[in-house]
Amino acid sequence: AYLIPLMSQLAEDRSKKIIILVPVRELAEQVKQEVEKLGSAARIKTAVITGGKSYRWQIQDTEQAQIVVATPG
Repeated sequence: AYLIPLMSQLAEDRSKKIIILVPVRELAEQVKQEVEKLGSAARIKTAVITGGKSYRWQIQDTEQAQIVVATPG
């Protein structure tokens, strides 16, 4: 429910970046998938940051992403 208003803000101002914090890794992946579905027409790039993966690649992904989905810790 919150993704559509966020994406409309990104469409108006491409310099904005948004971070979405979720409690668990599985939910982060699900949210990323939904963002990609809804944002594909607007060419919104998305990245996920979670534990248990190489931070080097995750950081590189975030440099071009407009929406970052992450888990704390």
